[in-house]
Amino acid sequence: MKRLVMLGVVLASVVSVALPVVGGEDAVAPKVKKEKKEKKAKPELEEVTISGVIARSERPPKKEGGKAAVIYVLTDTEGNAIKLPRAKKIKKGKDAAPAVDLDAYLDTGVTVVAKATKRANKLGKDVITVKKIISIKKRGDVAEIDVFGER
Repeated sequence: MKRLVMLGVVLASVVSVALPVVGGEDAVAPKVKKEKKEKKAKPELEEVTISGVIARSERPPKKEGGKAAVIYVLTDTEGNAIKLPRAKKIKKGKDAAPAVDLDAYLDTGVTVVAKATKRANKLGKDVITVKKIISIKKRGDVAEIDVFGER
């Protein structure tokens, strides 16, 4: 039994060494270095003004016992839904601006000025991704909230 196992091991090693030699140069594939892919350039942020209505929805928590995620969506006059980022407090400095309360603008017409990127999707529609809200203004109302105090 031991002799048969040893014979099988010897035959396997001889065959694995002899095959590249018998097959010639074509049997061993040369190593090909993969070309490095170029990194895509990040699209530049541009200032956009969007008019529409803000709606709120909640996403269920990912973990049991966690908090539900609140998502604010601006639906523009053309019916496009644009997800709004969460406004964050500026913690440093004397001119620290409070976070915008988007709940105050629910179901009312607003004009949002924001830093965003624009791109075309597969269907040829323009997709706007809002990265930073600059200001929110109720349409027909004089009061304007300037989120970060700068432009």
